[in-house]
Amino acid sequence: MSEEHVNGANGEVEVGNFETRSYAEEFVVFARDSRFFAMSTEVVSEVIEWRQPTRVPQSPAILTGVLNLRGQMLSVIACDSLLGGTESQATEKDAILVTRYESTLLGLIVDRVQEVSQIPTSDVHSNPLEVARPHYRGLWHNPSRNALVTILDGRRLIEEAFSAFAQESKNREINVPTIGESP
Repeated sequence: MSEEHVNGANGEVEVGNFETRSYAEEFVVFARDSRFFAMSTEVVSEVIEWRQPTRVPQSPAILTGVLNLRGQMLSVIACDSLLGGTESQATEKDAILVTRYESTLLGLIVDRVQEVSQIPTSDVHSNPLEVARPHYRGLWHNPSRNALVTILDGRRLIEEAFSAFAQESKNREINVPTIGESP
C-alpha cells in the first residue's frame, strides 16, 4: 500500500509502503458446555473457585444466587442462554468469572478458564451469529488448542444479563437494581 507520510520535524514528504497495523487485545479464554469463549481482561477482574451461591427467594432463573466477595455482594448468573446454550447445572468443578462493569460486579458460571491470550484484532473474524446475539464480537481460531473461540463483548453481555434479569423480574413484579446499583 503506497501512502504519503509527512515528517513533522522538517516537513519532508516520504512516499513508501506502510503496512496496516493491527493490535492485540488481552482476553480470558474459558469453556462452557463444550464451547470456548473469550472476554476482554478489561471486563474480567478475576476467577474464583466454585462456591455455592446463596439462592435469593423469588429471584429470576438467570440468577443462581449471591456470594460475599471480600465484603461486596456478587450476583452469580447462569449465562448459558445468553451464550446460545442450554441451561446446565453448576458443579463443584465449575469456576466463577468475576466481571466488573461500571460499579457492578457480576459472576458468570463457567466450566473452566483455559488461558489468558493476546489476540490480534486481525485474527478475529466476523461471526454470522452477531446479528442474533449482539454481544458476539467475532470468532478466533486458537492455534494452541486447535479450537474455534467466540469473542464476546463483555459489557454488552452484562447489559443483556441485567436486561433479562429485569424483564423476568418485571414479569414477577420484583424490584430489580440496574447497572451501578447494589442488588
